[in-house]
Amino acid sequence: MSTGGGERLPSVWQNREVQLTKAFDGTRYAQALESWDWVDDITQHWTDRSELQASLATEGGQDQYLLAGLAIAAHQSDLVLSDEEVYSFKVPPMLGGQFKVSNMEASSFVVSTNIAGQIHNQLKDLPEGAQITGFNISD
Repeated sequence: MSTGGGERLPSVWQNREVQLTKAFDGTRYAQALESWDWVDDITQHWTDRSELQASLATEGGQDQYLLAGLAIAAHQSDLVLSDEEVYSFKVPPMLGGQFKVSNMEASSFVVSTNIAGQIHNQLKDLPEGAQITGFNISD
């Protein structure tokens, strides 16, 4: 598997026949992240790429950061991804959706990431336990 820059990722990230990470071109990343421009600060859990790779080479790291168990279960239930797709939630967990295969679907990386950013942006300032009556999604 390639990172998109020609660099190979460790095969353990493919976790058997399941591809746990994907690479997209810069245009796709830019489109997907358009709705995340409100994020000011991102906490980095690793000081460099080698620490990231070491963490994701472990079963615990794969489960915590990549939801590997859920991805494997989705793959085993014949939820197949095209090159442009990723696993996403039908009802996002931030809206009460469950971390279950029955709540998962294959969707466009760009669309699902963009929609998640829009939803997170609209919910980020609500107090805990607030009643959500709706939200807006734009193109």
